[in-house]
Amino acid sequence: MFNDILGKVKRLMYIANELDNGEIKVSSIAVDLGVSVRTIQRDIQTLESGGFAISPLSRGTYSFVDGFSLKKLKISCEEFAMLAVFSDVANALGERFSKTYSSLRNKVLEYNKVQESPFFIKMLKGREYKDTEITRNLETAIECSYKIKIEYKTAKQEENINNVPIKPLKLLWFDGFWYLLALGYKNRLLKLRLEKITSCTVTGQVFSKPKNLQNILNESVNIWFETKRDKKAVLTVDKKVSKYFKEKNYFPKQKTVKEYKTGDLMLECYFAKEEEILHTILQWIPYVTVKEPQSLIDSIKERIENYQKKLD
Repeated sequence: MFNDILGKVKRLMYIANELDNGEIKVSSIAVDLGVSVRTIQRDIQTLESGGFAISPLSRGTYSFVDGFSLKKLKISCEEFAMLAVFSDVANALGERFSKTYSSLRNKVLEYNKVQESPFFIKMLKGREYKDTEITRNLETAIECSYKIKIEYKTAKQEENINNVPIKPLKLLWFDGFWYLLALGYKNRLLKLRLEKITSCTVTGQVFSKPKNLQNILNESVNIWFETKRDKKAVLTVDKKVSKYFKEKNYFPKQKTVKEYKTGDLMLECYFAKEEEILHTILQWIPYVTVKEPQSLIDSIKERIENYQKKLD
């Protein structure tokens, strides 16, 4: 028992140090420490349940949330690891002790009793990634490039994929939900909500993953994406918000093609389906204006007109 706890503390110290230096890969950490990937995944779950600001970048890759670091909080890797272990103990003892731990953690993470902590980190709550037979089968199939057969709850009969061999590519976390990214019939890209998968069988049939998979993931800004972005959009951005679009890519393959003397910007981006960029454009109206294509302009007009009718 003591050796197990000591081993966990040492692993958490190592993980904390690596997180403070940048992103980590679960598989690499497991190799470095000579333990299984499952062990490191449980350690990550300990840190997440302990309320530390850790964000999944992709399946098996994590980092501290932007702006969070042990150096800034002035706590050591040892203190960080002990806090995380205490969270495990507190959660096992019940709600009362769990609340006490949360209070203790918040006090420790303050610079001192007088100075207020400069950090407020709002973590997006969503569905928890659970260690189940289904997720274990999915992980194995993805790691070994095995086809799978699944049972999937969907209301769209035309998209019925039950018991049809599909090719699992990645487990994705977007906006609080976990998805399985896979290739279906004729290599159609599927984005399947993880909680709707009720069973998963690994067939053992090997497949080849797309060579451009990592590029597809890197270019994506939300779950609305496809393998081929062959549609171009040209947009103008008002000077009042142009600084945000200079600092962050809100659209896939976003590029500034012109910066006007007024401070306005002209951007271009590429997309596969309108949904991939449509919702973002609507969020930024009236500061973002679509210049082309006409089909996208028409879609925006239609949505605004429908919304106006509801207000009348």
